[in-house]
Amino acid sequence: MINDYCYDNNIDFFIRIPRVKKQAEKLPEILSAEEIKLMIDSAPKPYDLAIRCIFNIGAGLRVSEVIKLSWNHIRWIDWLRKKDGMGVAEIKSGKGMKDRVVNIPKKLMQDLYDYADKLGKLNEYRIPTGGMIFNFGYIANPQKPNKKEREMINLMANDLPLWKYKYVRTRYNWFRYNIIQQHCEKALGKKIKIHQLRHSRATYLHSIEGLPIEDIQLLLGHKSLNTTILYIKINPKEVFDKLKDTKEV
Repeated sequence: MINDYCYDNNIDFFIRIPRVKKQAEKLPEILSAEEIKLMIDSAPKPYDLAIRCIFNIGAGLRVSEVIKLSWNHIRWIDWLRKKDGMGVAEIKSGKGMKDRVVNIPKKLMQDLYDYADKLGKLNEYRIPTGGMIFNFGYIANPQKPNKKEREMINLMANDLPLWKYKYVRTRYNWFRYNIIQQHCEKALGKKIKIHQLRHSRATYLHSIEGLPIEDIQLLLGHKSLNTTILYIKINPKEVFDKLKDTKEV
């Protein structure tokens, strides 16, 4: 540092760097249940199912987590024993390389199973197995991959960590443009940030389902409760409605 050098050498010189005021981060708009349904209905198959996974699994998944979601990450055996309740998924290497366990609602679990059956992903025990659930436009024609697709295939064989990084980044961009912009934004008539789904789900679980913030923090995989609080938008009217029958002292 220049100031340290001047001080150590008795040089009468000092630089004062003005502190730049950091702008407050603008939180995403919370989408209504009707808007979420419209997004799902407007998306082509199977990406309507991918949007349902982003919004409905746990307290909402990150897009990167859905891109990496594998058939083997879901506890199919436990669900198949009953086949009438919610399922469970293990989210591997989430943000901060943390793993966590989340729930999958009953209807979504059944639809994922039916999708696996349609793709021929069931083994001899009728259990879905294999790699990532959604393709996200990775290889349009597996029989005739283009130059970029061949480069990614070679990278996967030679440098798996780098391949995973590039795969998630490119598939996010593909999903953002080909599904969200081309279909969902046109249906809603406005711009959408994919992360709005996660904020909206957290708010929905707290405001409508009454789930405690600490439980939502666990499902979101947040280290700090303060981060979770930023995800949940509180309606002041709902707060006052809850207080209307409070007792006086």
